[in-house]
Order: sequence, then structure tokens, then C-alpha cells
Amino acid sequence: TYNRLNVTLTEDDVMGESLYNSMLPGIVSDLQAKGLAVDSEGAVVVYLDEYKNKDGDPMGVIIRKKDGGYLYTTTDIACAKYRYETLG
Repeated sequence: TYNRLNVTLTEDDVMGESLYNSMLPGIVSDLQAKGLAVDSEGAVVVYLDEYKNKDGDPMGVIIRKKDGGYLYTTTDIACAKYRYETLG
């Protein structure tokens, strides 16, 4: 627990991942506008040159499924953006 680490948290310090739900469409739009995310068979995908499949092709990370659902990766990006912009 945090007590064992001598870390004190208040209610303001603890946020569930649902906090970021309203940010998810904007995250996808921002990445698309910057040319970092592309449509792929109805889904929205970010391809990273640093990550390749066994054939040496860039591997994609889905950030919005073709049914419109979002993934943990998208929430993680929203969380990182929130922390950067809000917490510094």
C-alpha cells in the first residue's frame, strides 16, 4: 500500500480511467490531424516505425476499433496528455 511507502494521497490525487473518456474522441482526432493515425479497415491505427512485425513491416496500434470503441492504449494516451497539460 501507499502507507508502507510513506506516500499520502487525497481524493483529489486518485482518478479512475473514466475521467479520460470524454477526451478519447479528441485524442483520435488530434492524432489523425497530425498524420500520426490512419484509417485501416474501419479502425483507426497508429503505425510506429520503431515497432515492426516479423516481416519487418511497421506494427499498428489500434486506438479506435471499427465499432467505435476505444482501447486501453487510447486511454493511456489521454492520461499522459492530461498529466502533461494539467500536472506539468
